[in-house]
Amino acid sequence: MQSRSWGRVPACGWAALTLAAAVGLSASTGSVGAAVKKKKKKMAAKKPAAGSNAAVIANGKKLVAASGCMGCHKIGGKGGTTGPDLSHEGAKAKPAEIAAQIKNPKAKNPKSVMPASSRPGQEIAAMAAYLASLK
Repeated sequence: MQSRSWGRVPACGWAALTLAAAVGLSASTGSVGAAVKKKKKKMAAKKPAAGSNAAVIANGKKLVAASGCMGCHKIGGKGGTTGPDLSHEGAKAKPAEIAAQIKNPKAKNPKSVMPASSRPGQEIAAMAAYLASLK
């Protein structure tokens, strides 16, 4: 294998080469950098979907357990059998639909034996977020 000798570059040549590389690099990334900044702004502007917060979902899980829902409903193989199994409720209904069902079960099914919840709206929303996370 033959080695190449590129020769010596004068000191002023290195400075010019370095400056040209820096200018070329910053010029070539200028539009890309701007595009990345715009994309970050767009991504930051998006708000997370309602009920996607892990803390809200964890609180909803506690509220479902504390409210006695498991006396009639089964979740993950545990609970009662009087009401429907809620293990995959998130695949069937959106959080708003679940919250409406918790607030007033007879609105959708007048023969429902489920009692209406008197919990504050924020707690019902947390319960709905938890149940919607079950897919």
